[in-house]
This record gives sequence, C-alpha cells and structure tokens, in this order.
Amino acid sequence: MRPAIVLVVGVLSLVGVPPRAGADGAADQARAVATRGTEAAASGDLRGAITLFKQARALDDRAEYLCNVGYAYQLLGELPRAHLFLSECLVRAAAMEATVADSFRGRLGDVEAALRAGGFAPVDVTVVPRGAEVGASVFDDDETAPGPRILWLPPGRHTLTAAATGHQRRAVEIDVAGTERHAVSIELAPAIVEVPPRRNRTPALVALAGGGVAVAAGGVFHALALGTRDDIAQNFPTEGSAREAREATWKRQVTGMTIGYGVGAVALGVGAYLWWKSGRGPRPLRAPAGGDGPGAATLGWRF
Repeated sequence: MRPAIVLVVGVLSLVGVPPRAGADGAADQARAVATRGTEAAASGDLRGAITLFKQARALDDRAEYLCNVGYAYQLLGELPRAHLFLSECLVRAAAMEATVADSFRGRLGDVEAALRAGGFAPVDVTVVPRGAEVGASVFDDDETAPGPRILWLPPGRHTLTAAATGHQRRAVEIDVAGTERHAVSIELAPAIVEVPPRRNRTPALVALAGGGVAVAAGGVFHALALGTRDDIAQNFPTEGSAREAREATWKRQVTGMTIGYGVGAVALGVGAYLWWKSGRGPRPLRAPAGGDGPGAATLGWRF
C-alpha cells in the first residue's frame, strides 16, 4: 500500500486548489479540509481522505475534489465508485491544467479497462429532467452524479435512483447479468406541493353581513332621530307632556342609532379580520404517482 499512498500524495498535491482572487470563507475552509484529506491519504487512511474531500466539495464544488475522491476509490479497488467520480471530474476537466486533466483521463481509462475485465456491466441511465442526480444502491447516499450517466455495476439486483429539485424522487430495480450494456430511462414526476386547504370563510361573511345590517339599522335610527329632533324644535317649543313624549322617542332612536353603529363597527372589524385570516391560497398541485405516465421507468438492452 505504501507505493500507492505516495502516488496519491503526488497527485493530490498536483491537483491542489490554488487560492482564487476574492475567495470567500467557504472556499478557504474547503481548502483547509482538503489539506487534511491529503494528510490522511499520506498516512494511509484513504477512506478518511475520501470523507474529507467530500466535505471540501460540499463547501466549494471544485472539480479537483471530485478527481481526488475518484482516484482514492481507484486505489481502494472500488472501481464503480472510482468511475462515478472520475467521469464527473473529467466533465469539468477544462477548469484544470491540461497535464492534470490528461493524467486523470488516463486513470479513467485504466478504471474502465479494469471494469470490463472484472465482469462489470455498463448501465446507461437517461433521466427526465436532464441533470437529475443519479445514484445506485452500491453507492453511498451522497454519491450521485447528474444524468445522463453511465454506471458500472456488478452482476446482481440493484436499485437505481434519480432525484431533482421540484420532482418526486424515484427508485428503479434492475437485474444485471453478464457484461452487456443495459439501458434505463427514468422520468420523474413533478413534486406534489402540499398547500393547506382554504379556510372556511362563512364566519367572515356572516360577520360582515351582520355588521352591514347593524350599520344600516343605525343609519335608519339616525335618520329617525334627526327627524324627531326637528319635529320637537318646530312643533313642541314649550315644556309639556307632549314634548316629553317626543323627547323619549328621540332618546330611544338615539340609543338605537348608537347600538347599531357600535355593533356594526365591531362586526365589520371582526369580519374583515376573519376574511384576512382565511386568506385565499393557491390550489394544491397534484402529480401522478406510480409507474404509469410521468414518473415511469423504462428498462432496455443495448449491445
């Protein structure tokens, strides 16, 4: 293992990430984590190095970290994982120096030759929408790559997964036998957006209607009170029992006016609050589920 570790250190140093002008804190933190990954590889802890390079990539998604993970898996003999990371690394190889990119192209070629010789089968996975993250049960949950994607799998039954933002995650079972090229197409259905059901607005409508009636009643009493007041002033200028009777009527009308306006104002305020609280929301979106229509997976063979 020692010669392999020396080789890892050489390559990891070769693809070390140089500082960028105006690099933010996340990029600096990623470089520090990647340095620890190089040290772990130098000490023979390749799995620890892989974990650290994955952490660095989570902080700053650079092609160099993908390459380092893939090469470490190659040295561990985990060829399907090595191919997953090295192939994605080389998709972005233009960001690296030409000599470094060429070095990893050679390593990817070595991995593919070893996979063919080792009885693995290439599985050509296409996805809708394009760019959905593709993975397999032989990989860890954080080991995915954008589709379409070639995954190399050993003989046996495997679960392929595809996931994309705004879509339902999908898993597909596939049986791999022999080394023939398999073809799998996975179409993801739109995600179901859970929206709370619209609240009942009947209480708000009742309160608003009641408030309107009360205000209208207050207006009627207001008009009557004004008429009674004018009648008293014109027809009952002196004190007497007749004037007192009209004044009692006027007071009842004023009381009715006050109650009507007061109750109406409160009811209208409550109704407006209930209407606002019930708030109209978008209708829940529905997406088809299961294997029919959108979200279906198609299995096939190519030679």
